[in-house]
Amino acid sequence: MGELENSSILFKQITEIVTHARQKAYQNSNAILLEMYWQIGYLIVEDEQQ
Repeated sequence: MGELENSSILFKQITEIVTHARQKAYQNSNAILLEMYWQIGYLIVEDEQQ
């Protein structure tokens, strides 16, 4: 393979790693936000029922 092809493959692999890491970060932050909203809703309902 030529140097340009090697650079292209390397760039593609790096891009895939970064994209995958970003997707995991989005998923984790969404899960954390969902848990936060659930806890807030639970507190509101508990407060209203007492």
